[in-house]
Amino acid sequence: MFDNNIYNDWGFKESPFSKKPLHSNETGDNLLVGRDEDIRKLALKMISSDAAVCLDGPVGAGKTSLANVTIYKGMKNFLVKGVPSPLLLPCARSFQIKPEQSADELKFEVLIEVAQALIDNASKLQYALKIGGSIEVNAWLNSPLINQWREGVASMFANGDGGQVNEGVGFSKSGFEKVLTNWLEKIFPGGQNGGVVCVIDNLELLEKSAEARKKIENLRDTLLNIRGIKWILCGAHGILQGVITSPRLAGYLQEPLPIKPLTLKNAGELFNRRVNFFKIADEVDQYLPLSSRDFHTLYTILQHNLRICLSYAEDYCMHVSMHGLKPQSDAEKSQIFFGWLKERAKGIYEGLRPHAGETAIKLLCMAASSSDMEGEFSPGDHDRLGFSSLQAMRPHVKTLEDCGLLSAQKDDLDQRRKTISITGKGWLIYWYKVTLAQN
Repeated sequence: MFDNNIYNDWGFKESPFSKKPLHSNETGDNLLVGRDEDIRKLALKMISSDAAVCLDGPVGAGKTSLANVTIYKGMKNFLVKGVPSPLLLPCARSFQIKPEQSADELKFEVLIEVAQALIDNASKLQYALKIGGSIEVNAWLNSPLINQWREGVASMFANGDGGQVNEGVGFSKSGFEKVLTNWLEKIFPGGQNGGVVCVIDNLELLEKSAEARKKIENLRDTLLNIRGIKWILCGAHGILQGVITSPRLAGYLQEPLPIKPLTLKNAGELFNRRVNFFKIADEVDQYLPLSSRDFHTLYTILQHNLRICLSYAEDYCMHVSMHGLKPQSDAEKSQIFFGWLKERAKGIYEGLRPHAGETAIKLLCMAASSSDMEGEFSPGDHDRLGFSSLQAMRPHVKTLEDCGLLSAQKDDLDQRRKTISITGKGWLIYWYKVTLAQN
């Protein structure tokens, strides 16, 4: 009963539909598709400026995956070419700015991870790195401090209070910071030399661009100015456009790079890439209850939200396994899959209708069907959506937001900007309503 998961039984090492962002490793490099031009632009921004790179795009478009894989490609490029190519080292985890967290608390959290990145990569690259005359990097790799840091940083992870965590090495919080920043300056004396790359993710969770701007302003003198650390900031709903207007952040943040969802052609390619990558072996038959065409259609229905698309695909696989189904032909797979999807949408719709009401659902459908809006609108569009005033539309927007059908970015800097967008769940309801009308 507990020996194999469903994907092992179907000939896969693990689920091809994992929703987690791709990591800065060979797996992530293999699974990212359709992003060559975005990688080129992001790499250019990272290596050409000390200012933080900003990635702006819809929720679920894959900004974090793009950032992580680009960093990894930068490290691989250095391994092949050596100096003077920039050395980009990935931080093992991304960061989120929490409303209750102070700038100093986030700084210490980041520095611990940066130290861990130096330690991990020193171990991994000790024998493979072709430095080509870089005294500083060779000194880092061969320093006795590396072994001392392993113990000290491990202690810091266990004792996050910043106290004296390693008496022998003298790892006080301030002493640790001084040693680390000194090493970063030696290894990365200028922006062209690279750095440890850290990602701040999901800035849209701060809800207001004024709040996000204030939080990042507080990081200007604690984190954004540390030599040897490069930054990528990811946000949705245009929140970064409000952040970069801050005079205090001039020269610290670059103009946001817009990241669009994958094209429809690449959705099928992504499906096939994941199937081939996670299969156990060529000689073992693989099975999935949906085809690449079904995945492509689902991606279209959800308006290119890859994260939600992968989530629904995995939910469907679980449904098939739990009910003992195993469709074989592509036609049978499509019939069962879209039957399941329709029932899934119906369940959501019937559960939401008493709370949302027909007026709110009509608002959703009008925003979805408008070629001008394409699922995004602002409070000023109330007349185009059939409301006499913003006040008349507002409660219906709030209801749809509470039901998870809309995502509202309350931008207090530019009310003219489109700040309300349909979620993947909302697009599924729209597809269901259109399907019902056609039948």
